[in-house]
Amino acid sequence: ILEQVSSTQETRIKASEILTPPLVTPISPTQVLISFSTQKPVKTTIRFTKGQIKTYEVSPAPQNNHLLSVEGLTSGTQYIYAISIDTGVKTINTSAYTFTTP
Repeated sequence: ILEQVSSTQETRIKASEILTPPLVTPISPTQVLISFSTQKPVKTTIRFTKGQIKTYEVSPAPQNNHLLSVEGLTSGTQYIYAISIDTGVKTINTSAYTFTTP
C-alpha cells in the first residue's frame, strides 16, 4: 500500500511538468482546440472519459507545445478528459479537466 501512495505522489508531482494548464478554445459548438505546454519535450495523448470515450494522440513525437483539434462534439455537453505524458521512461496521467461546448 505504501508503494502505491508513493507512486501516486510521484505521478502528481511529475504531472506538474505541464507548464500551462490546458486552454480550451471553442471553434464552433462541435469543435474545440486544446493546447498546453510542457517543461520538456514529451509525447502526449488526451483521453476523454465523459461526453465521449476516446483517446487522441496529441504529440506522437516529443515536443514542448501541444495542440489538439477535437471535432464531432455535441453542443451544450460537458466533457471530461485527462492528459497522459510519455516521458520515455514512464507514462504520467494528470488530474481530470472539464469543459462544456457552447
